Amino acid sequence: MVLNRASPPVVLGPRGVTTFTCADGTALRATWLAADSASSCAACSVEIVGEVRRLRMSGVAQFKDVQVEPTVPRAVRWEILDLP
Repeated sequence: MVLNRASPPVVLGPRGVTTFTCADGTALRATWLAADSASSCAACSVEIVGEVRRLRMSGVAQFKDVQVEPTVPRAVRWEILDLP
C-alpha cells in the first residue's frame, strides 16, 4: 500500500462478500450483488479471462453487480475477480 492509496486484491465466489482490513484498521468490503446496476464508470473496466470476470473499479461505490464500501479518504483501486 502506498500512502493514501489501497489496492486490495479481491476474489468473490457467487454472491460472495469479502472484507479487507488495512494496517490502519480501515475495513474495506466488496459484495457481489444479485442484480446488475445501471451505473457507469469511466475509470472502471471488465475483462473476461476464461470463466473468470475481472472488474477494476476506482472512485465509485458500485459498478455492474459489485458494491464496495466504505468511502474512505484515500484512493482505493479495486481489482475484483468473480469466480463462476
